[in-house]
Amino acid sequence: MRRCNKRVILAVAAAGVVAALPVAPAGAADPTKTALSFDVVVGPNDDTHCTITANLFTPPGASKANPVAAVMGTNGFGGSKSDFDTLGPSYAKHGYAFLAYSGLGFGNSGCKITLDDPDWDGKAGSQLLSFLGGTKAAKDGTKVDYIVKDAPGDPRAGMIGGSYGGQIQFAITGIDRRLDAIVPQITWNDLSYSLGPNNTDFLRGVTYRTPGVIKSDWPALFTALGLGQGFQQAVQNNDPSHLGACPNFSDQVCASLVTSGATGYPDDTTLALLRHASVASYISKIRIPTLLAQGQSDTLFDAQEAVATYNALRAQNTPVKMLWRSAGHSGGGIPGESNSANLESAYESRMELEWLDFYLRGLGDPPALDFSFLRDWVTYTGDAVTAVGATPSYPASANQTAYLSGADGLVDSRAAIKPGTASFAAAPNSSGSGNGYTTVPNVDAPGTFAAYSTPPLSADFDLVGIPKLTVRVDAPAFAQSQGQGPSGKLILFAKLYDVDAQGAATLPRNLLSATRVADVTKPVEIELPGIAHRFAKGHTMRLVIATSNATNRGNTVAGPVSIVADPANPNTLTLPKLGRQIGTSASGIAQFAGPAGGAPAQRAGLGGRPRGLRASWMSTNRGCVKRRSIRIRVIPRSGRNRAVAATISVNGRRVKTVRGRALRGFVRISNLPRRGVYRVLVTVRTAGGGRLGAARTYRAC
Repeated sequence: MRRCNKRVILAVAAAGVVAALPVAPAGAADPTKTALSFDVVVGPNDDTHCTITANLFTPPGASKANPVAAVMGTNGFGGSKSDFDTLGPSYAKHGYAFLAYSGLGFGNSGCKITLDDPDWDGKAGSQLLSFLGGTKAAKDGTKVDYIVKDAPGDPRAGMIGGSYGGQIQFAITGIDRRLDAIVPQITWNDLSYSLGPNNTDFLRGVTYRTPGVIKSDWPALFTALGLGQGFQQAVQNNDPSHLGACPNFSDQVCASLVTSGATGYPDDTTLALLRHASVASYISKIRIPTLLAQGQSDTLFDAQEAVATYNALRAQNTPVKMLWRSAGHSGGGIPGESNSANLESAYESRMELEWLDFYLRGLGDPPALDFSFLRDWVTYTGDAVTAVGATPSYPASANQTAYLSGADGLVDSRAAIKPGTASFAAAPNSSGSGNGYTTVPNVDAPGTFAAYSTPPLSADFDLVGIPKLTVRVDAPAFAQSQGQGPSGKLILFAKLYDVDAQGAATLPRNLLSATRVADVTKPVEIELPGIAHRFAKGHTMRLVIATSNATNRGNTVAGPVSIVADPANPNTLTLPKLGRQIGTSASGIAQFAGPAGGAPAQRAGLGGRPRGLRASWMSTNRGCVKRRSIRIRVIPRSGRNRAVAATISVNGRRVKTVRGRALRGFVRISNLPRRGVYRVLVTVRTAGGGRLGAARTYRAC
């Protein structure tokens, strides 16, 4: 553990060489909420008019003379602008104008669902940026002139939101360079992989060559949600834009859903449609700071999708940070992970606030461009930050290799491989049990799978990353039928269970990998789900390779399948094992050593444009604060930038306001939290009426 700091001093200087960006002090008046609607023109030919409904949350004191930065957000699939009725005011209380809007086809916004396609949803969002930039009016004539501008019509703006509201951030950024920073949560890289995954034969990222295996659960849910909202809005709002041959979906989307559901795989037209609506197709256009937050409990958009986006952004030197949080589309919500009402009280919402604060206002320390992950084996109370680990970059772990042995063994050395054969069968339209929405256990039908287990583990094994399986299969019927097209190819499902000492098996986060094998006569490389999971001492790892699963379409050809263990040509499973902990950050995140020779960390704050207040700290943020008080000094300057008052808040709560002569000396802040993490914000009001701020996050020890 690093030595604790006995005293923390913050010197705050109101710098006159940069623009003053308002920072709302804690305890300020509530923001105002204004309902608005907009006419937007979208489509490949810019010939379709749609209505967008929105709510604008404005912080007190925002004006043309005292402009603020802006944040936008839009809903996940099936939601609306009201999803931000808590988060929007929270950001407004922190000094941002927050524009929450309903995406096309949802929440009383017009037109149909187009899957966050840049030509439709991207163009709609871009025109809302024009509203924030002061060049577009709402339908009632409302215009805003209190948003900070980087150039005429170019607002200082970021965006936050999840799932459907995460991909839209990429869609807007891909066609409009005016966004400055984004926080896409639990979203996709390639929608063809999300809805019809194939965890082998990758062209790049998760974009595959051989058509994938269509899911049977999520597409059905989304279809029902979309159709239901379309009919409801058509009746309630007398809005016929949701109707037609394909109610509330574009005709292309409906045709693709029907075709994929019938065949069990996406055809070329469907692949083109889904990929056009995916950041994987235009990743080169994403150049602004991006914080990816992906859910570990997510059978819809898995960790592989975030890794694919992360790797592509890093390769082109786009500033990027990746978090594997607990909560996703399949549940996994935990206390202390995120709090929309009190952003500083939970690690993820605090991390996202710090991201936008730095990149939009130059407020706080440069964010570490690292890889963070939730360790669900760590107990905690309150803020879940103590359960979070981080490495400088992804991958976090060094690979260890296990070998398939005999008919059912996993051994740790090639010399220990025993010859043997595991035989099972594929049957048309067969399925196991379980579902992707929750953690209902998966159960494989006898005779449809092979299972390989390690001996009981002699020590805890912390797996963080994406395991990879290389296996040789013998499937003579599929060797004959695979030339007939995707329907004739072998489908396999790979899973890695945690089996306790009593024999009870748990599938971590209920995640599995679906694979359509391009050629069964060649070795098959399969990526298993990315997870952060501890296999405890005394437990065993069990690899299951099956031919059916309830959540995906299955094989259409019957035939025997066998896997032969041969020491001369071994089948392998690489397991990314987390390295040693090397310390703890000031925010309480456990720091781990990455793999030797791993990717170097990006420079913290890369891509940032620090603005506003200049702050000089005499302590680093790598340690922790032992005493329950800190000393702050505000350095007055002359003229309009002379400090006339300073407000100090801790975790969003105002604790002291200082004026006049007291600004000339040190200000002591006492009764700081005894434990956990807290963020100190200093807001300076200048003689010219501007507000400036400085912030830092600390860990009590």
